[in-house]
Amino acid sequence: MQAQFVSNTAVRRSGKSLKEPSLLAGLLFDGDGNRMTPSHAMKNGKRYRYYISNNLIAGTSRDRKSETGEGLRIPAQEIEQHVVTSIAAFLADAQRVIAELCPSGISPAVAGAAIRRASSLGNELETDSSREHYEAIRSLVARVQVGDGAIAVTLRRQSLAERLSAPTDPGSSNADAPLELTMPAELRRIGKEKRLIVAALVPKTNPDAALIKAVVRAHQWFEMLKNRTVESITEIAKAEGLPRTYVSSVIPFALLAPDITSAVLEGTQPIDLSLDRLINAKLPLDWAEQRSVLGFK
Repeated sequence: MQAQFVSNTAVRRSGKSLKEPSLLAGLLFDGDGNRMTPSHAMKNGKRYRYYISNNLIAGTSRDRKSETGEGLRIPAQEIEQHVVTSIAAFLADAQRVIAELCPSGISPAVAGAAIRRASSLGNELETDSSREHYEAIRSLVARVQVGDGAIAVTLRRQSLAERLSAPTDPGSSNADAPLELTMPAELRRIGKEKRLIVAALVPKTNPDAALIKAVVRAHQWFEMLKNRTVESITEIAKAEGLPRTYVSSVIPFALLAPDITSAVLEGTQPIDLSLDRLINAKLPLDWAEQRSVLGFK
């Protein structure tokens, strides 16, 4: 079933109109400076949120380059989480909070209070997705730009200082200057979309339930054929209530290198190794070649 994309004008303006609001509506730009608009896709009754470069919406095919560049389509939850994480990391860095927000010469007591409020705010933003904190983040973020090598988050310095009750020096040259946060990230194409891979945030384990289920099934079905419990792939497909083409695509997973199989079961496979990619890959029988094709190092 094809995913159907929907662009919502109300969401473009404020991001508030849906039950699951778009945190970065009006704030997010791609590396070419194109604004990225909230959209969503419906697939099998489930709603998936994305941000899409405007040049891919205004009459330009998502699969071709436009005059203003290739454009991006990235999962909304992913980029939103990266932005919140970068803000929280900054707020947890006491030295940088003082350096960026407090004038020199303030008392230790005042500085300490600002540091404690910053730490508390960072913890709340990461653990609480309530409307209050949605509004807090939007009041602090001036702009987010996703480039090929980094995510740049621009904060409103004065708004942040006020929220932390941090004393400011009106005469300072940077009192009204934006506060820039940069998070190294790699844009990697996975299927029809691009994923942001932030090395510091990649989980040690990344269990993929669909991928695990397919690999387990592959070994079960291979053994059934090997032991002649069933006579054919067609018989397995009928028994499982699955298309024969799916069963025939999955069975070769039983021939994956043992370390690749273990990685999938443990959730330590490359982050871009999805079930779709594994099905569409032309898997060689040689284990070393399999590792190369599937991105194992």
